[in-house]
Amino acid sequence: MNFKSKKIYFIIAAVIVLILATALFITNYYYLELNVSKETITLEYGVDKVSDIQFLRKSILDKEGTPLKTNIEGKINQEKLGTYKVSFVTSYKNKTYSEKRTIKIVDTLPPEIKLVSSKDHYTSPGTEYVEEGFTAIDNHDGDLTDKVVREVKEKVITYTVSDSSGNVAKVKRKITYKDVVAPTITLNGDAEMRFTIGQDFTDPGFTATDDVDGDMTSAVQVEGTVDGHTKGTYTLTYRATDSSNNVGEVQRIVHVGDFNAPVITLANPGRIYVKVGEAYAEPGYSAVDNIDGDLTAKVVISGGVDTSKMGRNTVTYTITDAAGNTSTASRSVYVYMKQAVANPVNPGNKVVYLTFDDGPFKYTGRLLDILDKYGVKATFFVTNQFPAYQHMIGETHRRGHTIALHTYTHNYANIYSSEDAYYNDLALIHNLCVSQTGVTPTIVRFPGGTNNTVSRSYCSGIMTALSQSLSYHGYLYSDWNVSSGDAGGTTSKDQVVANVIGGIQRNNISIVLQHDIKSFSVEAVDDIIFWGLENGYTFLPMTDTTPMVHYRPQN
Repeated sequence: MNFKSKKIYFIIAAVIVLILATALFITNYYYLELNVSKETITLEYGVDKVSDIQFLRKSILDKEGTPLKTNIEGKINQEKLGTYKVSFVTSYKNKTYSEKRTIKIVDTLPPEIKLVSSKDHYTSPGTEYVEEGFTAIDNHDGDLTDKVVREVKEKVITYTVSDSSGNVAKVKRKITYKDVVAPTITLNGDAEMRFTIGQDFTDPGFTATDDVDGDMTSAVQVEGTVDGHTKGTYTLTYRATDSSNNVGEVQRIVHVGDFNAPVITLANPGRIYVKVGEAYAEPGYSAVDNIDGDLTAKVVISGGVDTSKMGRNTVTYTITDAAGNTSTASRSVYVYMKQAVANPVNPGNKVVYLTFDDGPFKYTGRLLDILDKYGVKATFFVTNQFPAYQHMIGETHRRGHTIALHTYTHNYANIYSSEDAYYNDLALIHNLCVSQTGVTPTIVRFPGGTNNTVSRSYCSGIMTALSQSLSYHGYLYSDWNVSSGDAGGTTSKDQVVANVIGGIQRNNISIVLQHDIKSFSVEAVDDIIFWGLENGYTFLPMTDTTPMVHYRPQN
């Protein structure tokens, strides 16, 4: 090789070395190791978490394998299942590099079913299992308890549930059949009872049932006895054992002794009336005990009757037998007096006018006797509804009561059809009263009251017309300001008494409406008068000078 050749060789070698050195420099300066797999990354919902480091280490590295600072382009919603596209972007030596990845958020975990169970929970043979409870929770769907499907087969319950991603969970429960329920024994009568000494004891009886064996009444064994002739406390034990050896047991406590109080019987047990100044005569009584026999002589009487003044007295009768059982009875003794004669023109305050409509009837005689007892006079607005009793109009007058006019027929459709019809009917009852009493009546009460509305059905405006024209016919009319309620819903004596007394207390002068065709209302009069006299009221019959009560006509 000559010198020229060597020089050329040297130059070529130098150039090659320079090229290699330059290439090596360039490669060392710009080369990045791009070792990223292109496979899709799958993340489990709620378990795996997205983090930058996790992906960068497998994404863009420099030559030494050091992760580069990388930005992520694209969004991943870790709270929502789905497929997401992202790019990892970095700059190195003034050059931009990127890698794309596919990420899936998936739910592959099945729900979790938890069973509520107790080791002491048994199902009786022949009965259905009573569900103890369960829950189902999914990492994505949350509570799925209400979507669980139960299947019972061959003494095993299978619980199945699927989440929205199709993941299925199943659990099984084995049903344990065992009779652990004892028979139930039910006693007839009380579990603790009293038995009257002196007779043979008879068990009130019992029944027994079992959830498996059914009726076990005949299998009940009774321990203990009761001597009905000997005082004491006895215990009876009732026991039944079923086929699984479960034992049911109840007890009955029986007290043998004398537990019945003597019976006091009062002669004439109703209210006793004694006139002021007259002596009270004991009507009599008796007392009998189931063990001790006749105890009348041992009755203790307490309370006295003061006949010197008007008032209510209570006599109490008490008897105690040898066993200490005590009975009491009482009777009411009303000491009454006749009302003093009052000035009917100027009676003063607290005045009561008792008025009775629709009679006379079969109860009118009883009413007159009650009024006579107290020397009280009342007012009767009479009819001829019951012709068999029309003679009582005269009797009522003879006893000093005011006879006033109500209606002859008490037929609303007739009397309120016209003014003429009303006055024709009024003339009939007027004439009847004159024939019975010899006295011309002057006071009238419209059937239903002046403010009745039923008359609209028969003649418009008739009540206004009648109330204005009645005086031209020589009559006065009166309604009432105290109602007994006996023409409506009131059907008892005590309620009538309460209604009347309550109404009287609200007025200085009271005109009371009652009906002597109602027996309970008649019987209430005794109490009403007694209360009134006790409380300083004066009872008067109505006259032409009585202050009348007038309702405003509603027709």
